[in-house]
Amino acid sequence: MWRGCWRTGSKKSLRSNGNNTKIPAGGSLPIGRSRKLALCGNVFYGFMPPVSHNLSYHSRMKPLEEKKSAEVGVLLLMHTPLAEAFLEVLTHVMGGRPPHCAAQSAQLTDNTETLFAQVKAQVKALDQGAGVLIFVDICGATPYRVAQRLVEPQRVALVCGASVPMLVRALTYRSDGLEMAAQKALSGGHQGVMCVEDNNKEGDVCDAAS
Repeated sequence: MWRGCWRTGSKKSLRSNGNNTKIPAGGSLPIGRSRKLALCGNVFYGFMPPVSHNLSYHSRMKPLEEKKSAEVGVLLLMHTPLAEAFLEVLTHVMGGRPPHCAAQSAQLTDNTETLFAQVKAQVKALDQGAGVLIFVDICGATPYRVAQRLVEPQRVALVCGASVPMLVRALTYRSDGLEMAAQKALSGGHQGVMCVEDNNKEGDVCDAAS
């Protein structure tokens, strides 16, 4: 049976309330029952709770950690070498490689079913409980057809026509859920496309992160 102890910090002996047990200097008091300890010298006194045989004292007293909201996973599924290139740009813009974000390239010679199995495994690995947002480069091509098979409400969403503003928006808002990340990606795409015809005119500037 596991037995812990409280050690004294005094040169004097310590007597517990309710019995005649003495603890010599540098000795220890076995933890197994509830005891109220008296103050002796500079020894801390207090109530020693009973110890469960299944859980250690320290594990039971460990404070609960604050639960953090899960982030939406992001998968870049595109024709080679776009996926890796986008991930490199995001790493530069975001100041580091975004967590739970991966790139999957589609080669001209890829077997569709093999690619589907790879993408399915990627989605499973990226899902932290908040779902996965898949970005493809063009609608109707192989990456799109593969990703479309995995679309599932509240779990997997698909966005076509990926751009850097779209990806930055999605990464910025992915703590707010899958639907919000997808909506922000679309708004980033719309606001990130403009035609500048006058180099002297001050126009509206798109903030990719907002």
